[in-house]
Amino acid sequence: MRDVLEPLLKEIESLNEHIKEYDERMEKIAREVYPEVSLLKQVKGVGTQIALTYVLTIEDPYRFPKSREVGCFLGLRPGRRNSGESEPQKGISKEGDRYLRTMMVQGAHYILGPFGEDSDLRRWGLKLAERGGKNAKKRAVEHPHEGLRSRRDRRARPPPAAHAANGCRRAPGCRKSCLVTVPTTNVSASDMP
Repeated sequence: MRDVLEPLLKEIESLNEHIKEYDERMEKIAREVYPEVSLLKQVKGVGTQIALTYVLTIEDPYRFPKSREVGCFLGLRPGRRNSGESEPQKGISKEGDRYLRTMMVQGAHYILGPFGEDSDLRRWGLKLAERGGKNAKKRAVEHPHEGLRSRRDRRARPPPAAHAANGCRRAPGCRKSCLVTVPTTNVSASDMP
């Protein structure tokens, strides 16, 4: 039995070493070439891989006049069907970059799952989930997260201390379009379950 398992265990160990090496390379590239990644990682549940994927997919945040258009670009906006007096909400279009959308969904699951730390974004997502819908809480975190990241890219600076501390929608130095508090702790992809 040992003769059979030993080569497999060595192969697994080798793969783990390669993964660790690639993670370190990715951290170095993110730190040296894409400094905006560090701003995105301030959101709990966003690690280097999600932030770097976002930055590389969006490329130039200035091409979006409004931050809400980034969600549409990624296919995260639900469709609407106007039918007389009712306007039922349809599913998201799923257009755009599939990999980034998958990464953002994983981040949303982490934020809203049992390992997610308490934050305004988490509380808001859970509150929306109470209203119903199978994926309501996941969508709740993806959409404001999206606009927030786009604004953060354009500002290229951390939020004012009053905003991060109070969670106030109109704190001094905070923009009128602010949706949620941005926590200032980092969570790497390796910390996620």
